[in-house]
Amino acid sequence: MLRSFGRKALALLLSFLLLLALLPGTVLAAESGKMESGLRWTYRNGTLTVSGSGDMDDFSTFDDVPWKAYAPEITKIVVEDGVTGIGQNAFINCAKLTKVQLPNSLLRLGRGAFAFCESLASITLPDSLESMDYFVFYSCASLASIDIPAGISELGQSVFYGCEHLTKVALPDGLRVIGPAAFYSCKELADLTIPAGVESIGNNAFYDCYGLIAVELPPALRSLGDYAFYGCLNMESITIPPGISTIGTFTFFDCFCLEKADLPSTVESIQAWAFADCYSLTEVSIPTGVTEIGDSCFIADNHLETVRYGGSEAQWKALQFGENNDSLLAATLITDCRMHDELEPEPEPEPEPEPEPEPEPEPEPEPEPEPEPEPEPEPEPEPEPEPVTPFTDVPEDSYYADAVAWAYATGVTTGTGDTTFSPEGNCTRGQVVTFLWRAAGKPEPASSANPFEDVKESDYFYKAVLWAVEQGITKGTSETAFSPKQTCSSAHIITFLYRAMGVGADGWGAESTNWAIEAGLTADTGLEISSKEDCPRSAVVTFLYRSYAE
Repeated sequence: MLRSFGRKALALLLSFLLLLALLPGTVLAAESGKMESGLRWTYRNGTLTVSGSGDMDDFSTFDDVPWKAYAPEITKIVVEDGVTGIGQNAFINCAKLTKVQLPNSLLRLGRGAFAFCESLASITLPDSLESMDYFVFYSCASLASIDIPAGISELGQSVFYGCEHLTKVALPDGLRVIGPAAFYSCKELADLTIPAGVESIGNNAFYDCYGLIAVELPPALRSLGDYAFYGCLNMESITIPPGISTIGTFTFFDCFCLEKADLPSTVESIQAWAFADCYSLTEVSIPTGVTEIGDSCFIADNHLETVRYGGSEAQWKALQFGENNDSLLAATLITDCRMHDELEPEPEPEPEPEPEPEPEPEPEPEPEPEPEPEPEPEPEPEPEPEPVTPFTDVPEDSYYADAVAWAYATGVTTGTGDTTFSPEGNCTRGQVVTFLWRAAGKPEPASSANPFEDVKESDYFYKAVLWAVEQGITKGTSETAFSPKQTCSSAHIITFLYRAMGVGADGWGAESTNWAIEAGLTADTGLEISSKEDCPRSAVVTFLYRSYAE
């Protein structure tokens, strides 16, 4: 009887335990094990702990990882002090991982160590770290920012590939190599300074990094890979240092907002499609050492206006041009130009010697006081005249004071604040066409057809853009973009005015420059008409004033 009861009780207990194991959220006993390296691992309630001394095993595939069964539920990883290396694929596919604790003993991160940890938003790498292999943070889509320790000299291939929400990376001064596809498709990466000692940037390194606006390549750079900045749609400027000899295939392809390509004197080859589809590109500088320009290097660069060449016209004609470079050959050629790295920096002015103190004059004897006259009644004070404009940053004796007063009175512009005009500020394309439209009396556009995706009916410049395009004053930077936030140079302003005043239909370059000088638009401004530098607001309203009011 007792034996029968015992068997029934045991059966009931086993059934209960089996049912308990099947229930969701059931807390199981901790699992643990020992790796071939001697390090131990323990998993409990979402936390994986690795302990011991030395380097962790490398795992060829995810199936080889001893805690593979728990990977989908791991939310925290603790690597204890004494561990010197994290093995290949160690924490791959830990999709819920949000916290990582690494020891100061850590020296290396193995290939794919944190790949596909898509919930990991931040991680602190220890100062002891010396190497980061390929694919370490591959497709960590939530990673937002990271500081790379000082001991890292090379970022491996695809180390941050597909980290699409990564916005900021602090790179160490000792970095020398940025590997292929290191930041591939980091679409929000905006805060990036490449250290001065970097010597090599690999193929596809910053492919589709939409957030990059201005990039300064370091002076030590000697190798710039193919496709390096492919698809950086919003990049407006790039500084290429001397020492680069080749601009590779597709290096700056689809950099829609890039306005200027200023190549150093060391460049010898521009390979196929290097600057293709750079729709905002207006000026390129090509050194004498260039012997070939590949196929379609400047295809679809519809706004290319000026080519500054280091050699003679005869040398230019002797160059080997690939197919589909019509926009390059149609641009205005300026020969015998020096490249940016050949220009001597302007010397700093020497400090003026301090004047010697003048001797103090001897005090004159005070005159005898005269009797005070009878006081006269004080006249009532006259009211002070109201200022012509409310702007405190427009001096009355400045060359633009009258122009600003006119622009304010006629409603061409109301300033940048209640009491500020910001005479040294820049003007965007949207602002300039609006100023022109207001100066012309705010005429209604003949049509409401709008091809530009970046110009909305609610924008203050909407009617001005439609009118300016209809009048042939300006056109978009592509078939579907007007780029209203792009700043304008004095050459652009003068060209717009040249067309708006009906002088001619084109006017870019010497034609409109000569007209502006002869018409006195630039007199007393101290400004040279240039396509390189942004035109200040003070000069913009002065040009308008002298065109429309005088």
